[in-house]
Amino acid sequence: MREVIMVFLGGGVGSICRYGIGKWINRASIPTFPYSTLLVNLLACLAIGMLAGSQAQKDLFSPAIKYLFIIGFCGGFSTFSAFSIESMKLWQDGNLTAFFIYILISIIGCILLTFVGFFVAQKFFQ
Repeated sequence: MREVIMVFLGGGVGSICRYGIGKWINRASIPTFPYSTLLVNLLACLAIGMLAGSQAQKDLFSPAIKYLFIIGFCGGFSTFSAFSIESMKLWQDGNLTAFFIYILISIIGCILLTFVGFFVAQKFFQ
């Protein structure tokens, strides 16, 4: 039951952070490209890579902290469903260049930042 509470708390905080960043970015950006979802997904991947890398290098976290941050916060902060619907909207609007750029940056960038975060954390905690 403790794990469920930790996931619930972390997910709630992650979702609120995603919402806040989305509001902030959307006020300052061009509405035809989903900058806020791209940013939060990239940041979430960097964070999860750093958390996993630090956990792999040294046993820094209790299982409860893993549930709070890795599963809860990062899961609530990142959003594949928003990525999917925004990709579909770009396609439907005929904005194919933005569609392909968004998908490529999202997929390649997220995987790359997960690796970067993982290896940076491992080096930091050596």
